[in-house]
Amino acid sequence: MVKNQAFILDYDGTICDTVHAISHSLAQVFARRGDRRDLERPIEKLIGSGCTLQDTLQALQPNHAQLSADELKRWVSEYRTIYAEEGDAKAELFPEVHKTLAKLAETNYLVLVSNK
Repeated sequence: MVKNQAFILDYDGTICDTVHAISHSLAQVFARRGDRRDLERPIEKLIGSGCTLQDTLQALQPNHAQLSADELKRWVSEYRTIYAEEGDAKAELFPEVHKTLAKLAETNYLVLVSNK
């Protein structure tokens, strides 16, 4: 069968609901540093805004403090470790995604992109 078109699909928020995975992982980064604020609402707002991980980590700092470049690298690394170990299991495919992708793949190329 000849494939006609290519569909480029984004993982986060398009194929998969990752809000809980991201929120959990970010909250854990802060909790491991003794910051036990309820960050769920601010995190969800930042996720929806399209901020980068680095911008999100900076925006969530208490009292508008800013992390140094080296600290930010460590926080990002820790976030990614937590996401891989704990957060990823909290991500869920949106309903009917399997069926939709299977149908599209019958006659098209599918490309999945993510910044993970």
